[in-house]
Amino acid sequence: MLWFVVWTVLVLAALAALVLVGLRLWRSGKALLAELERASELAERLERRLAALEEAAPQLPVEAEIMLTSERRDALHAARADIRAARATRRAIRADRAYGWWNRIGMLNHERRPAPSGGVYTDPDTAPAGTRSGESAP
Repeated sequence: MLWFVVWTVLVLAALAALVLVGLRLWRSGKALLAELERASELAERLERRLAALEEAAPQLPVEAEIMLTSERRDALHAARADIRAARATRRAIRADRAYGWWNRIGMLNHERRPAPSGGVYTDPDTAPAGTRSGESAP
């Protein structure tokens, strides 16, 4: 009789554990399906937005330039030089602001002396080796 009670309790406990695991699995599955539904709605909205943006964007012809003419090459070099100069100017302005701020709070003991536009220092005491006037950089 005792074995019958033990086995009955074990079977009932196993069934209860299976019910709990099944219930948790059911809830997880429902949550997964809800997330998949939300993801599909988001994908549809994204698709509609992308279609609207593609319609609004101008259709520019894309041409591969395999062989450049000398005029086109010179124009591209000039454009790159202009971009480089503008970037260098912005960088110098940012550096001047940063050095000014560090000087105002007392973290620097000297003034920043940037190189002239040609990249050659005229003061031989502050110029790094190879950048003094008359020397070529390595």
